[in-house]
Amino acid sequence: MKMICDWLVHVLYGALLVMGIVPVNNEVPGGAAFACMVTAAEAIYLIRRKGEKRANSDLMAGFYAVLILWELVTDWIPAVNPILLPSPRAVFQVFINQRSLMIKGVYSSFQLLLAGFGAAFFLGIPLGILSGRVRRMRGFLLPAAKIACCIPPIIYTPYVVAVMPSFRSASVFVMVMGLFWPVFMNVVLMVSSLPQTMEDTIKSMRVGKWDLFTEIYLPYVIPGVVKSLHISLSTSFMLLTMAEMMGASSGLGYFIKNFADYGNYTCVLAGIILTAAVILLLNLFLDFLEEKCIRWNR
Repeated sequence: MKMICDWLVHVLYGALLVMGIVPVNNEVPGGAAFACMVTAAEAIYLIRRKGEKRANSDLMAGFYAVLILWELVTDWIPAVNPILLPSPRAVFQVFINQRSLMIKGVYSSFQLLLAGFGAAFFLGIPLGILSGRVRRMRGFLLPAAKIACCIPPIIYTPYVVAVMPSFRSASVFVMVMGLFWPVFMNVVLMVSSLPQTMEDTIKSMRVGKWDLFTEIYLPYVIPGVVKSLHISLSTSFMLLTMAEMMGASSGLGYFIKNFADYGNYTCVLAGIILTAAVILLLNLFLDFLEEKCIRWNR
């Protein structure tokens, strides 16, 4: 059954490749770009299926099937409004025509993402470990974290964008507030629920405070934090694109909002696909990071 699924994926890929190369509609350019993007997706699938964490064949087959249906109803058998639903050939051509703006957008978004992500985790992990060990501090901050986690950042984002000195500082602040409290609360709960046997061992060894932090607590919480990065990544991208749509002059969210204002839905769809591709690559990197950097938790 597994081999059948693999062959189905490859057959659908071949069909898409032919659709990209055959000039069915000469008014719609982008066949080469479409074929290259599909080939890139097939390459990722082949790389993933050789490792321990194989890509889901059903998911890939479904992805190819959607592209085939999309291509059929827009190019081969036109049945929809090309303005509202442009063909995939036209959408992927945007990656060529707007490549400089897209590269600038990805670079700008990454800068903000790394700043917000880094600040949230570098503050949340040590403060969470400290609160997990100090009962009084935990009793004060943990209830505040439970309340703060329930407040959607979208509520105060317009206000933050208006009062902060710059858009970039507002975006970083929104991401930090959206990510810090979940990270902090997760670390606090992990540290405060250490197994009793580990607690007794730590006391008997009379470990120094610095060694206690770097050799005991940090290795204990890092695997859980890394595993939660996938969810945090989705949250951070949601906050980032939301902030970029409100006042940025570059970035993935700005790219989508800017072309949406002009009714250019071909570029809007290209921006959505680009954002999904960036998130996919970051998730693959997190899988690699989890596999290589926290081997002690296996």
